Amino acid sequence: MRQRMARGVGWTFGIANGVTLLGVAVLAGLDQWNMVNDTITTADRIVDQKVVMTLIGATTVQVGAIAFIIARYLFPAAER
Repeated sequence: MRQRMARGVGWTFGIANGVTLLGVAVLAGLDQWNMVNDTITTADRIVDQKVVMTLIGATTVQVGAIAFIIARYLFPAAER
């Protein structure tokens, strides 16, 4: 039961990260396309420093959540 839950959590994080990275890749591609065609300037990009910093912060939170879940799995609370 716990192994199935742990695998489900892993798959959920993996799918969520994959969808996020795919979305950012599409937006970065649109940025490049628009800059090549002189539609926007570098300052008008969608994927800028704030987006990258947000992704780094979100990844840090996810790693912490996974560590918490693994710790709870390995060291379950004593039943009362």
